[in-house]
Amino acid sequence: MDCPTPTPTTGDLTVTTTTGGTGTLDPNGYIVTVDGATKPIATNGSVPFNGLTPSNHSVGLSDVASNCVVSGQNPRTVAVTAGNTAQTDFAITCSPPPNQPPTANFTPDCNGLDCSFTSTSSDPDGTITSQQWNFGDGTTGNGASPSHHYTAANTYRVTLTVTDNGGLTDVLSKDVVVTQPPAFNQPPVVIAGPDQNPAVGLLFNLDGASFSDPDHDGPWTVTIDWGDGSQPLTFSASEGPINGSHSYTGVAFTEYTL
Repeated sequence: MDCPTPTPTTGDLTVTTTTGGTGTLDPNGYIVTVDGATKPIATNGSVPFNGLTPSNHSVGLSDVASNCVVSGQNPRTVAVTAGNTAQTDFAITCSPPPNQPPTANFTPDCNGLDCSFTSTSSDPDGTITSQQWNFGDGTTGNGASPSHHYTAANTYRVTLTVTDNGGLTDVLSKDVVVTQPPAFNQPPVVIAGPDQNPAVGLLFNLDGASFSDPDHDGPWTVTIDWGDGSQPLTFSASEGPINGSHSYTGVAFTEYTL
């Protein structure tokens, strides 16, 4: 005797995804939710939901990237009948994400009136195609690492404008302190005075000796070598006349050095 085939009491559902467009696809795929039950699904794939009660079921697709759009209703209602497999397909179109702006940044390095600038600018989703500089003294430049000579010490407002391959820009300004380089030190000018004929054993005094310093950057030290092998005389002095005295013990032609 043949047994009658049991009447089905549940149905099945297959969910598919079809993703297209020119944008980057999410390698992690999506999440399908049927009446609160979730399953992962590939960007172009399918997943089954078996043993569903015959009725209308809420089916949704989530975890979709911000640059992708799901066509049609989401979530949507799908009718499942006993003994049958219902199907629904989610069509997704992905576009390139919107261009992100670059970030301008730079570091100045100054030595006296000469400055060099190093751009450390960046772009999160492309490349920087232009870097324009305003050095704050009425002159401009371009490139990633320009150099500039200022004609006077001052604080200058330096501005960098960067542009990326999508046409977006960013601007950064910094105050750059430029200082006057130290002046080259010039030697003092010494006047030893006229030739003299000191008497042996008598005190000899310098006559007409003096010095000056073009930079006037004391203190100064004066050393007198009397030229007869005696101990030189060293002392601190100011610009102007130089005073010194010495007794010679013998007759000779002698040069003293100041």
